[in-house]
Amino acid sequence: MRPQFLTKVMVASCVLASSFVTPVVAQAETVQLAQQPSIYPRSLDNDLPRPIAIAVIKDASQRTKQPVRAFRIVQAESHIWSDSCLGLAEPGTYCTQSTVPGWQVLVTNGSQNWIYRTNASGNLIRLASVPSLPSQVGSNIDFSPEDRQRQQGWDTVLKLGRIEKADTDNSALVTQLAILDKPVTTYANAVYQVQARRNGRWIPVYTNTGARLIPNSAGRVILPPEVIPVKQLNLRRLNSNVNLEDLDLRTIVRVRYDLPSGARDLRLQLEKTQEYDDIVQTSTPQLISTNGIYVQ
Repeated sequence: MRPQFLTKVMVASCVLASSFVTPVVAQAETVQLAQQPSIYPRSLDNDLPRPIAIAVIKDASQRTKQPVRAFRIVQAESHIWSDSCLGLAEPGTYCTQSTVPGWQVLVTNGSQNWIYRTNASGNLIRLASVPSLPSQVGSNIDFSPEDRQRQQGWDTVLKLGRIEKADTDNSALVTQLAILDKPVTTYANAVYQVQARRNGRWIPVYTNTGARLIPNSAGRVILPPEVIPVKQLNLRRLNSNVNLEDLDLRTIVRVRYDLPSGARDLRLQLEKTQEYDDIVQTSTPQLISTNGIYVQ
């Protein structure tokens, strides 16, 4: 009786052991990546959910064919995106107009940066842009002199466009910022606002939720286009019935940044004013190209 009992116990033990070993082996790569501290800045260890960090690093690795150890996350901020496309709608794509909580994450391999947008769980990831550009690209960006603004060591180009649909509610304003040159920063972000002129006063009718991260490295950066659905413009603040086509609109980008010298909360304001009807129509949110190649 005893040998038979021992045999049953040993068999049961082997079955139990195998049932626990299989998931560990299947998740070995994920566990190793999650425990690799170099991909996390210290300030993010308790903020950015680890599954999101892992998913973003893996995507960057797969896109570039570089090992995951080549990448690290240098900035991350929680965001409330305006739609199911995480604010990165493309022509012909339907996006549910409901807010989506998530994250904006900046990834680097030391020589190039990538900005990602995700939802709260990390099962939806969108590459917002590949902002680091070769040094010769800046002079090839197509812009007019009135689009260019220089302040505090920042050399920028701000462009506006509008996407027109048969249903005005589905039309949108688009603004995109190209930074031809910038100083090294320890933190930088951009906030977008639209103001409308009424009776000689500028009245804010839109401010984006959260701030858009700007990479800390010096040099050139093309930020993702900011798409602003017309129906999100709070024209009721103008206190009367207005015709959007006749309104003067001022688009503002407020940049806040910190410097390695210790200077903090420095600010600059970039703006462009046009009557809505005079804003150039576009079929794509991407307004800034380099030699005809869109940076996405």
